[in-house]
Amino acid sequence: MSKYKDAPRIIKHRLAFFRGEVAEAGGKQLLMRLLQSEPELKMLEEIESRYEPTEFEYKPGMHVDYITPEICRHVRKIYTELSSGKRRKVSHSS
Repeated sequence: MSKYKDAPRIIKHRLAFFRGEVAEAGGKQLLMRLLQSEPELKMLEEIESRYEPTEFEYKPGMHVDYITPEICRHVRKIYTELSSGKRRKVSHSS
Protein backbone atom coordinates (compact mmCIF):
# COMPACT_ATOMS: atom_id res chain seq x y z
CA MET A 1 0.00 0.00 0.00
CA SER A 2 2.88 2.39 0.64
CA LYS A 3 3.66 2.39 -3.09
CA TYR A 4 0.35 4.11 -3.84
CA LYS A 5 0.80 6.57 -0.99
CA ASP A 6 4.26 7.53 -2.28
CA ALA A 7 3.25 7.83 -5.96
CA PRO A 8 2.52 11.60 -5.99
CA ARG A 9 5.85 12.37 -4.31
CA ILE A 10 7.75 10.07 -6.68
CA ILE A 11 6.08 11.58 -9.76
CA LYS A 12 6.70 15.14 -8.58
CA HIS A 13 10.37 14.33 -7.95
CA ARG A 14 10.79 12.69 -11.38
CA LEU A 15 9.28 15.72 -13.13
CA ALA A 16 11.62 17.98 -11.12
CA PHE A 17 14.52 15.83 -12.35
CA PHE A 18 13.47 16.42 -15.97
CA ARG A 19 13.46 20.18 -15.32
CA GLY A 20 16.97 20.01 -13.84
CA GLU A 21 15.79 20.91 -10.34
CA VAL A 22 17.23 17.74 -8.71
CA ALA A 23 20.24 15.63 -9.60
CA GLU A 24 18.54 12.23 -9.64
CA ALA A 25 15.14 10.63 -9.19
CA GLY A 26 13.40 7.29 -9.36
CA GLY A 27 9.96 6.74 -10.80
CA LYS A 28 10.84 5.98 -14.41
CA GLN A 29 8.63 2.88 -14.56
CA LEU A 30 5.81 4.58 -12.67
CA LEU A 31 5.58 7.37 -15.25
CA MET A 32 5.76 4.83 -18.05
CA ARG A 33 2.82 2.89 -16.60
CA LEU A 34 0.76 6.06 -16.20
CA LEU A 35 1.35 7.09 -19.82
CA GLN A 36 1.46 3.67 -21.46
CA SER A 37 -1.81 4.17 -23.38
CA GLU A 38 -1.26 7.84 -24.18
CA PRO A 39 0.40 9.63 -27.13
CA GLU A 40 2.66 11.36 -24.60
CA LEU A 41 4.44 8.03 -24.08
CA LYS A 42 6.67 8.85 -27.08
CA MET A 43 7.48 12.26 -25.58
CA LEU A 44 8.37 10.58 -22.28
CA GLU A 45 10.54 8.10 -24.16
CA GLU A 46 12.49 10.95 -25.79
CA ILE A 47 12.87 12.77 -22.46
CA GLU A 48 14.07 9.60 -20.70
CA SER A 49 16.46 8.83 -23.57
CA ARG A 50 18.36 12.00 -22.77
CA TYR A 51 19.60 10.21 -19.63
CA GLU A 52 19.80 6.60 -20.86
CA PRO A 53 18.57 4.72 -23.95
CA THR A 54 14.88 4.05 -23.37
CA GLU A 55 12.12 2.36 -25.30
CA PHE A 56 8.56 2.07 -24.04
CA GLU A 57 5.81 -0.11 -25.45
CA TYR A 58 2.31 1.25 -26.01
CA LYS A 59 -0.42 -0.70 -24.15
CA PRO A 60 -4.04 0.36 -24.50
CA GLY A 61 -6.20 0.73 -21.42
CA MET A 62 -3.50 1.83 -18.97
CA HIS A 63 -5.12 5.24 -18.32
CA VAL A 64 -5.52 6.26 -14.66
CA ASP A 65 -8.36 8.73 -14.15
CA TYR A 66 -7.37 12.12 -12.70
CA ILE A 67 -3.65 11.28 -12.64
CA THR A 68 -2.83 10.47 -16.26
CA PRO A 69 -4.23 13.71 -17.79
CA GLU A 70 -2.25 15.81 -15.30
CA ILE A 71 0.96 13.88 -15.95
CA CYS A 72 0.36 14.19 -19.72
CA ARG A 73 0.12 17.96 -19.32
CA HIS A 74 3.44 18.11 -17.44
CA VAL A 75 5.21 15.81 -19.91
CA ARG A 76 3.99 17.90 -22.88
CA LYS A 77 5.22 21.06 -21.17
CA ILE A 78 8.65 19.60 -20.35
CA TYR A 79 8.96 18.11 -23.85
CA THR A 80 8.12 21.49 -25.42
CA GLU A 81 10.60 23.32 -23.19
CA LEU A 82 13.35 20.81 -23.99
CA SER A 83 12.57 20.96 -27.71
CA SER A 84 12.63 24.75 -27.78
CA GLY A 85 15.91 24.69 -25.83
CA LYS A 86 17.37 22.36 -28.46
CA ARG A 87 16.26 24.71 -31.24
CA ARG A 88 17.82 27.68 -29.45
CA LYS A 89 21.15 25.83 -29.09
CA VAL A 90 21.13 24.90 -32.78
CA SER A 91 20.27 28.44 -33.88
CA HIS A 92 23.04 29.91 -31.68
CA SER A 93 25.64 27.58 -33.12
CA SER A 94 24.76 28.56 -36.73
